[in-house]
Amino acid sequence: MDHGPLILFDEREHVFDKFYRLHSSKHVSGTGLGLSTSKAMIGANGGRLWVKPRPEEGNAFVFTLPIRGNQPQSVPAEPEGK
Repeated sequence: MDHGPLILFDEREHVFDKFYRLHSSKHVSGTGLGLSTSKAMIGANGGRLWVKPRPEEGNAFVFTLPIRGNQPQSVPAEPEGK
């Protein structure tokens, strides 16, 4: 999460493009590769990364990754023996 300026809807997918920089009145250093690299790494592992506005201020960067390995066949609704 950040406390920066709200990323507008039209720019939300572009922030993950290589070298893309938001227009800002503040000088911000960096190359514009961090989010594109993060999205590529998460995508290579079957996940997804996106940005959504925070109700208070700023933006939240959210990702998902699939669960792999030994997964339970089912999860009981209640503990056994009740």
